[in-house]
Amino acid sequence: MPSQGSKTGERDQARLVGRSDELALLRGYADLSVEQGAQKVLITGDAGIGKSSLTTSFMRQLAGEGWGIHVGHCIEYADRPVPFGPIEHILRSLLVDNLEHLDATVDLFRADLATLLPEFRSDTELVTSSVADVDRLFGVISSVLTEASRRRPFIVLVEDIHWADPATRDLLTALGHNLRSARVLLVATARTGALDRGHPLRTWMAERRRFPNVHGIDLEGLTHEELGAQALHILDEAPSDDFLDNLLQRTGGNAYFAHELLTAHRNGVDALPESLTEFLTSRVEQRSDDERSVLRALAVAGGTAGHRMLERMAEGVAVGPVLRSLFDAALVVASGTEYKFRHALLRDAILQDVLPFEAQELHRLAAEAISSDPKRGNTPSGLASLALHWHRAGVAEQTLPTAIQAAEASARVSAFETAAELALQAISAWEEVAEPEELSGLRRDTLFLRAADWLILSNRGAEAVTLLSEALDGWARELPGGRKALILATASATLFRQARTAEAINFLGQAKQILGDEESPEAAEVHYIIARQAITDGLAGPALVAADLAVEMATRYGPEPILIGAMTVQALATGALQTSAGGVAIAREARSRALAAGYPSQVAASYRVEMQIFTVQDGRTDESIRSQIEGLQFAAERCGPRITEEMRHDLALGYVEAGRFLEAKPLLDLLIKQPSQGLREMMVHQTAALNAIWLRELDQAEVHLERSASLAESYQSAQETGLHARLRAELARHSGALDQALDLIDRALSLQEGNDNVSFTRESMLEKVRIVKALANRGRADAPSLLADLQQSIDRFDHDGPANLAMVSLMRLELGSIEGPLDLERAVACAEQLRSCGWRYEEALVRLMVIEQLQATSRRPAELETRFEADLETLRGLATVEGMDWIAARVDQIAAGAHIGLHVEDRPKIVEKVLPHHLTEREMEVLAQLALGLTNKQIGEKLYVSSRTVSTHVSNILAKLGVANRAGAGAAYHRLALDEPGVIDLRDP
Repeated sequence: MPSQGSKTGERDQARLVGRSDELALLRGYADLSVEQGAQKVLITGDAGIGKSSLTTSFMRQLAGEGWGIHVGHCIEYADRPVPFGPIEHILRSLLVDNLEHLDATVDLFRADLATLLPEFRSDTELVTSSVADVDRLFGVISSVLTEASRRRPFIVLVEDIHWADPATRDLLTALGHNLRSARVLLVATARTGALDRGHPLRTWMAERRRFPNVHGIDLEGLTHEELGAQALHILDEAPSDDFLDNLLQRTGGNAYFAHELLTAHRNGVDALPESLTEFLTSRVEQRSDDERSVLRALAVAGGTAGHRMLERMAEGVAVGPVLRSLFDAALVVASGTEYKFRHALLRDAILQDVLPFEAQELHRLAAEAISSDPKRGNTPSGLASLALHWHRAGVAEQTLPTAIQAAEASARVSAFETAAELALQAISAWEEVAEPEELSGLRRDTLFLRAADWLILSNRGAEAVTLLSEALDGWARELPGGRKALILATASATLFRQARTAEAINFLGQAKQILGDEESPEAAEVHYIIARQAITDGLAGPALVAADLAVEMATRYGPEPILIGAMTVQALATGALQTSAGGVAIAREARSRALAAGYPSQVAASYRVEMQIFTVQDGRTDESIRSQIEGLQFAAERCGPRITEEMRHDLALGYVEAGRFLEAKPLLDLLIKQPSQGLREMMVHQTAALNAIWLRELDQAEVHLERSASLAESYQSAQETGLHARLRAELARHSGALDQALDLIDRALSLQEGNDNVSFTRESMLEKVRIVKALANRGRADAPSLLADLQQSIDRFDHDGPANLAMVSLMRLELGSIEGPLDLERAVACAEQLRSCGWRYEEALVRLMVIEQLQATSRRPAELETRFEADLETLRGLATVEGMDWIAARVDQIAAGAHIGLHVEDRPKIVEKVLPHHLTEREMEVLAQLALGLTNKQIGEKLYVSSRTVSTHVSNILAKLGVANRAGAGAAYHRLALDEPGVIDLRDP
């Protein structure tokens, strides 16, 4: 028979009460993760509501069924989380559990895993970069999880995500996208009751829950009956209804509050303070001096600590027996090899009772303990903790170098917000030590620039500008030219992103003046920033000059990322000013360098530049679109969500400008649903507005332009404001507000005057032609002078390149139609020019002009009658294929009036490599097995699902592919090359 002490300990352990509905939901999501791929569950509720009890019970159930169980805890350090803290524990657990199965995967990604787990770093390997590519790191973690799930399904639990750093939240978001078919159930718990309205977790959770594989379980308080069951477990007797009513009133059904009150009641402590914090403090005060010492050490350590660390911090205490006593009293729990408070609020109460001098000494001991632990002391989270403890201990000589080392380690795993906070901590410590540069091994301006970069990457650009501006007003005044110029240029680029254009121009002007003829790595970076800004403003000439200088200097002095970035600007400027072949060659050389150096984001940038070059010179040709598709495929495989979304937007814009509306629609639908901000949000809505205008969905276009208006206006540039004014002008013309349209298009052209990116200018000139044409048709008195001015502008326009020639041909065709009948032969030639440049919408408009001219011709000769019918068929087919519904409807109207019966085919399904199917990831896996000739039972055994589930998937596959049987599905699999790597469905988030 167990002793009374053992029985008391058992009663104090958490017990799941109620929660049958929540367990059933989790069970369903687990089954779904096996059948359809990774699922993510957010379990939220107030502190102590029962999240841990629920997940513990559920994990026990899954473990009994052979699932793998991997748990990580987020730790709170009062003012800042640590990067990827829970992920380190999860990866270690996963790798130990699947050591043999993951051997090849570990070898493949050893260097990447070493950024988080130093034990994977070889003795000869050196860390050479202070910033890892976040996209690659996320991809590596996804690959490890996916490979492990092939052995058996498993659950990953991240507890207390409200203390997670932004990098961990971003990783969980990416895993929701990247794991796809992996048999993984991702569960995160979060305390929401204590979160302020502005806490980033609230926004993060709201955004994540919009995705189909993300589910939420919000725990509410226990009922009267459930509190009765909890009381019976703890008190060993059923309490009265009055007692339970009082308990429910005081606790609101919070399982933790009730547990504490019931435990105290059982121990005869009924005269409790009204405040729970006071109650927790009183409970701690009942412990021995040694126990309180260990609890204080655990609280200062961050709420989680190992045995060795607690021994260092609680000097003179036999920590082992004390921990046993605290564990039996349900004050602490064991989590792997570490210990933590059973309830986080207990830590808060203890910290309030620690005096400042006691806390300072405990932080010093914690720092020494971490420093003596080579595993923890070299991880990003360990270094961040170490820096924090030295800072709280008031030891500036240790704080400065450790904070810098921790910031760089955090940046290597893309925990930029933590890196920024640590860098700011180092900046604060800089003034407190003698010879800080010697102590830190870093120049002061380098530290400030890195801090600014990390702030920018954390969407804290305003703070970055303030930091650099204060430096320029103080100590940075005495810096040498290139170093001071780099601070100015970095601040300028940040100011521009914030739409503070005048200040950005001023800072960049100062940087140029200070830099002079200096040659150095700093000068190379300044010239790169200048080139990037110039190309953003559409000034290809100045951009090319600055990019050439940046390339020349970076080739000699480095660094490599600046060289590659400068080459992409050089490529775009060369393509705009000279030849597309020359620009594309440079872009591909930059891509080759980026691939060799391991910079996926710069590889993706080279694809974007290649597409832009083709567009400026040749139009929206198939080659331009193909380049963007290849870039998107690369980004989807090797980069993270941010870059993938940017590439997806560029492809959507390409499809819209090409008039390929059916292909643009799913991409735009996805982009509009995705949360974005700043320039990206503005560009998405401008693209959606253009799409709506051309489809004659004018109300929808108005909505999108309203959303992008304020940001576009704030830039006052050819690209942002100029494009917005052109879209507004086109919308006004379609709405009949021609005077407003004329004012808007003149504004766009004035902004675009002198712009080397002629694609903006030629589009605005074409729009002005159409506005003036509409005014002339209304009989405006000033129409002749407007037409004369327009003709002169067209004559002055640069006609080189197929795209420009085709656009000028269209302008002249439109102008010629004002004074007389349309020249049919010239119109047909123009339509072919537009087709060769990939502008199918403009081609369709010209063909419609031809048809309407033929319709107006009375007594058409036989050859024109034949042409009329043929042109109707041609245009109807083009409009149907590309989704130009209003043009198709107009053709039908004309054909009906002429009593011509058109052969109208159904709109074809898009069968193209990037949009080949509409199949889900699980359906793709089933189809691959079908193609091998496996039966439903064999497929089910291989994919760990039932035969009935496989049968459902097979039925869906046959319907989506439009085939009659399994053999047809297998043939379609090989015919559409669905077994080739890199084939993606661009509509899949």
